[in-house]
Amino acid sequence: MQHRLQPWLSLLLLILGGMAYVLFRPRTLLLFVVADAVGMGPWTDRLRLAASGLQPPEWVVFSAPGGLWAAAYIVLTDWLTQGRAAHWRLLAALPVPLAGAVSELMQAMGLVPGTFDVGDLVCYLLPYILYGGVRKLGVKS
Repeated sequence: MQHRLQPWLSLLLLILGGMAYVLFRPRTLLLFVVADAVGMGPWTDRLRLAASGLQPPEWVVFSAPGGLWAAAYIVLTDWLTQGRAAHWRLLAALPVPLAGAVSELMQAMGLVPGTFDVGDLVCYLLPYILYGGVRKLGVKS
């Protein structure tokens, strides 16, 4: 991938994950309380109304956003660490996918609130696994 496109791809992945929340998640989330408090409630309501006819699968609404955000972080980190050794780039790309995976496992153990979902776990880890494969193969970004 051309280096100059990576920040834009990262931003796109971040926005796509956010749109799944804005368009399809329950309006009771803290996100909407904040949106209302800063005067963006009507804007989010219009977006939700425009998408009301869409019915994406549950994994798109509940699991994919975390994977998209992890991928956004990895792509941006890869861009920021260009020219570094592959092992350094892999280490730098690890924190967000690892934090997501650990939080899911802690939910499974009842250590943090939330509902464990294997789909969430896969979506957090898959971008890192793919990135590791790309780095291992020596593919230039």
